[in-house]
Amino acid sequence: MNKEKMMKMHYELELEKIKNEVKKSGSSKILIQLPEGLKDESKRIIDELRSVKEDLDITLDGKIVHGACCIPEEPEREKYDLVIHFGHTEMVPADNVIYVSVKSKEEVKDVAEKAAERSEGEKIGLTTTTQHLHKLEEMKKGIEEAGKEPVTREEDQYIKEAQILGCCFVSATEIKDEVDSFIFIGSGRFHALGVANSTDLRVIQGNPYKNEVNEIEPGKWEREKEMRKDKARDSESFAIIETPYPGQTSHKVTEQVNEKLEKNGKNTYKVKLSQITPNRINHLPYDAFVINACPRIVRDDWSNYDKPILLPKEAEELVNQ
Repeated sequence: MNKEKMMKMHYELELEKIKNEVKKSGSSKILIQLPEGLKDESKRIIDELRSVKEDLDITLDGKIVHGACCIPEEPEREKYDLVIHFGHTEMVPADNVIYVSVKSKEEVKDVAEKAAERSEGEKIGLTTTTQHLHKLEEMKKGIEEAGKEPVTREEDQYIKEAQILGCCFVSATEIKDEVDSFIFIGSGRFHALGVANSTDLRVIQGNPYKNEVNEIEPGKWEREKEMRKDKARDSESFAIIETPYPGQTSHKVTEQVNEKLEKNGKNTYKVKLSQITPNRINHLPYDAFVINACPRIVRDDWSNYDKPILLPKEAEELVNQ
């Protein structure tokens, strides 16, 4: 089965809704943002939008889009009438940005029930990703049919009920004292590992695409963190890297890490990059890098870099040891 058919089977791109938004807004210059797993869909999306108006000026944003934090800064954003951001829910409010969550079509009730049957205790913390939020009530029913009680964190301005982001696990951490264990519904292990490591509770992952459940090993991130710190232990010069994206970098964190490193005799430098990849930083003349940006850059890809890369907290821990 080809990728386009697989995408149509598993996800809803809401193309008709987007076409109506383009018509209603009267936009003529559009920027499309897609996470890496959806970039294969870019031609189909652009062709569909051109069916609304042939002379639409549409640009695909080719950079890596880790999340809703990666919408362009205001000066860049103002070059377009409309920015269409796929795969995430709103994080940074902006008048000319629409968010398309890309909803999964997979059934979740059965896999939630299976996961609950393997979970410890009676009160089960329920977590999931953006793609499955519209089926939250089905997940709850599955847990209840296993004879257990689902517990979720309530929605706030930025985080939906039960939602886990790659950089934010408050939907788990804020209810960890109220539950016996957690369930994560979704594919991939990154978010499930984040729940396990941020709560120190047992996590069962239910994968609705494979209709299977697995227990998550919580110690993996901790082991890898120690490996990263060991690799950076003899470094004397540290570059603290920020990105220009409003939802990613905290200047306060940069200053805090910079001060901590300098107090411990390290030479510090500040670098701003729009894209952080091995090719962009391996050649830079610093011993190690502190990534004040999306934590997935470090947690997912650290072993692909020639030089040590650390999260801000890891850099502070390193000099405190």
